Amino acid sequence: MEQTNEKKIKKPRASSSKSAIPAKTKANTVSKKINSTSTVTTKKVHPVEYYDLPYRYNETKIQILAQTPHSIFIYWDISDADREKMKKEYGTNFFNETKPVLLVHNQTQNYSFEIEIDDFTNSWYLRTPTSSCKFNIELGRKRISEGTAINFASSDNILHISSSNMIESPNDHILKDTLKGPLLFENVKTKSIEKRNILNLPNVAEIYKEFKFNDEFIHNPSSDFRI
Repeated sequence: MEQTNEKKIKKPRASSSKSAIPAKTKANTVSKKINSTSTVTTKKVHPVEYYDLPYRYNETKIQILAQTPHSIFIYWDISDADREKMKKEYGTNFFNETKPVLLVHNQTQNYSFEIEIDDFTNSWYLRTPTSSCKFNIELGRKRISEGTAINFASSDNILHISSSNMIESPNDHILKDTLKGPLLFENVKTKSIEKRNILNLPNVAEIYKEFKFNDEFIHNPSSDFRI
């Protein structure tokens, strides 16, 4: 009898009417069916109102706020209409031939001084050498060069544009002649209270040097004027 090298080939089983689904796939399919029939409850979201402050209000004005006993915050603006009036009166190159200045008036001690600013800012932190004083500040412009043909009808040769409100800066000392025992200091930012001993201080004025309370300008740009 001759032996044949042919291998027997197994015929595939006849497929049934229902196709076989792997267990994992089948589980996923059931899960999808359950999710598709489930009801999802959502909570209605109420939008929070949001207001963005404009960069400028297009008004000619200057306002000042007392920030600390030795710090004043100043902000100002010149309206487009007033800018056109100045160009019409003094020439189209008016803003190129003049520079803005702040005129600081200490009404309590009766003296004034100028601060040269620029046209790229509309606010300023001003450091003042005195406390417990009334201040008002004017916004003006003065000629960059004496050779220009621009002349202002004022004794100081400055165009006075706007005057601010009047403020009184706070005092910078403790209203007490003698100090006995420790004092409680509150951090206004963190609301934490700390007890500090001041028995070794020679007088009340030394308390600011001891606890270094005059560092409010570390993080603020300011103008430092010593008079």
